[in-house]
Amino acid sequence: MRKIITAFLFLISAFTSIAQLVESKEVEIAMSNSVYEDLTIVPLDSNGVIIVKDQQGMFNKKAKLIITKYDKNLVPVWFNNFDPGLFFELEKYYLSTDGFYCLLKEKNGEKIKILKIDLDKGDLIFIETELLTNIQIEHFVGYKSKVMIGGEYNDRPVVELHRMFDKSAKVLPGIYNNHLEIQTIETNEPENEFYLMMRETKKCAFRILSFDLEGKKINEVRLEDKNKKILNANILKINEQNQFMAGSFAEDCGDLALGFYYFPIKDPEKRQYIKFSEFENFYTYLPEKRQEKLKKRKELKAKKGKEFKIKYKLNLQQPFIFENEVMLLAEVYFPEYKSNTYISSRTPSINTYDNGITRREATNFRYTHAIMMSFDFEGKKTWDYSIDLKNLASESLLDKVQANHVGNKVLVAYPKEETIQLKWIKKGHKAETLAPLDLKKTNASKLSEISVEMISWFPQTFLVFGYKKTNTLYGGESGEFFYMKKMEIKQPDEEKDSN
Repeated sequence: MRKIITAFLFLISAFTSIAQLVESKEVEIAMSNSVYEDLTIVPLDSNGVIIVKDQQGMFNKKAKLIITKYDKNLVPVWFNNFDPGLFFELEKYYLSTDGFYCLLKEKNGEKIKILKIDLDKGDLIFIETELLTNIQIEHFVGYKSKVMIGGEYNDRPVVELHRMFDKSAKVLPGIYNNHLEIQTIETNEPENEFYLMMRETKKCAFRILSFDLEGKKINEVRLEDKNKKILNANILKINEQNQFMAGSFAEDCGDLALGFYYFPIKDPEKRQYIKFSEFENFYTYLPEKRQEKLKKRKELKAKKGKEFKIKYKLNLQQPFIFENEVMLLAEVYFPEYKSNTYISSRTPSINTYDNGITRREATNFRYTHAIMMSFDFEGKKTWDYSIDLKNLASESLLDKVQANHVGNKVLVAYPKEETIQLKWIKKGHKAETLAPLDLKKTNASKLSEISVEMISWFPQTFLVFGYKKTNTLYGGESGEFFYMKKMEIKQPDEEKDSN
């Protein structure tokens, strides 16, 4: 049952002269009490959003995948149902320009099912086949009905290429090695290629391998810089001719990020490494007295000929473009390890970079602050900033902080418990904190519980989502729903005129 509600508009702002966040539409999807349901949200930018509802009955019976597409106004466009069969679980998914791919794997077996859903009409095709190796699946991508599945077997990396049209498959050669690990697999659609990113664990070098759609190796680039180790790699497609690779790097063979790096994917010799200690506004997340103390410590070390190093664990997000620049955004975090308890609470899965369905032991994460840095298309660093997250807690390592821009300004938003925290940042100025939006308080008479997550959806628009329970009315049962809210950045006329 779906219930679409046009919600009343409300404004969130500490100052009337600053842009406002306006809710324009809400969708509620009723949750079943008879089966376990997990929902995954996959944004399609201004083309809408896909919701994957994974239903599991008792003893894996009556399992069903319900895949629904909504347009950018949260109006349903199409839906499709798929019966996975006994003992199959949704393992990975991947969004490509030619379709939405899903990988289902048999529990304790080698059988897999690969789905491809047309983004415009919702038509679905699938194959059932088998893995060639007993790998632990960690990576999955698809393009033009060919998919790559990557993972580990006997602590060594393995990548399989499967073709949907004839069910043929092969293992990519030259990868099964003791001293290699897969960092990520990506598609280079303009060139009809797959990119395989790998790290050499012994020498700490980084490899970028290119394969055609048939699995034939085309090229290999090896990156090895003295005292630097690339920790991760994201590819940002600016246009068909221009792509950047960006990520974080560590010192020597360490695992703590020392800064960001980036370079044009076709010209790795132009790679640049920017240390956090070189940022102009790295300490803006701290009180001013603390900022001054650390700046003096940095100056004192410099006088003694010593380097002031800043190292962190980072959750690096996918780079994005705003105002003809590339923005890198990452949260600094630390894990809180707890007992080995399986998590049963409902937390919506998000289309994170690894496209995975999260099944994990109970570990909490604390986010201390977020770091932002931008560079232009010529590779010149243009700006940096940081904001305090006040030890924000999360059960999963998700992209919590979201950014969207209006001109040369950035609205930064992140969920905290039942609220959305907001900061308005203009280059060269201190961040202005806006009044938070309390989603439960806004509907206090109707809601007993609500969880809040959000993503930066498309220009000047956020998508807020989560689970909520309604209060019991007149002795009846309370209802549980998955909800989505479209929220837009609006500027008052006087703000637009001043710009």
